[in-house]
Amino acid sequence: MSFFFFYSIFAISTGIAALYELMIPVMQQRLSEDFEIKNMYMTYTVFFIIVILVAPLVFFSCIVPSMGDTFKKSLYTGLFTKD
Repeated sequence: MSFFFFYSIFAISTGIAALYELMIPVMQQRLSEDFEIKNMYMTYTVFFIIVILVAPLVFFSCIVPSMGDTFKKSLYTGLFTKD
């Protein structure tokens, strides 16, 4: 029981950190380019849930700046293809 409890705390804290460190800057970059983002809150929610599920894989992108920059560039390219 304690392993599940500690892992859930780790996963939720990683999800919150990933939102602030990875997802929100990508969305702000897109908004600064004067593009409309449809379903922004749904995108945040889905990203948060996915990060909770794969928290150990995303953890290093949150704490290592070079990995975070690479993740942000890939996320931007994946979310917003050429319009």
